[in-house]
Amino acid sequence: MNRVLTRFVTGLTLAVLSAAGVSAQDTMTIWYDPRRRVGDRVRHVRLPNDQRLRENRTYTLAVSDFLASGGAGFDMLVGVREVERVDLFAVDALANYLGRLPQLVAITSVTRFRLDR
Repeated sequence: MNRVLTRFVTGLTLAVLSAAGVSAQDTMTIWYDPRRRVGDRVRHVRLPNDQRLRENRTYTLAVSDFLASGGAGFDMLVGVREVERVDLFAVDALANYLGRLPQLVAITSVTRFRLDR
């Protein structure tokens, strides 16, 4: 099972991770141009407070231990200093996150359907 841990990474590393598909959808807005060459596709990254991501600044990243150990080709995280091991599995972190999102439909009762042939 993948456990969540946190790492200190630079803004440049976050931009590279974003270009590689690591998602931070509720915390960053990413402008990406797939027509540009690999390594130069992320055009801008903005943080929730509308500040621009700074390449030389240090940020805290929560990531699964699988990715942190270089899994799926994310070797840029190997050797990055671990901040904290969170006592949580990645699937539980996802469930907690989804549970905090606004619900689009309120379900008040269960309706059962029957197919008559």
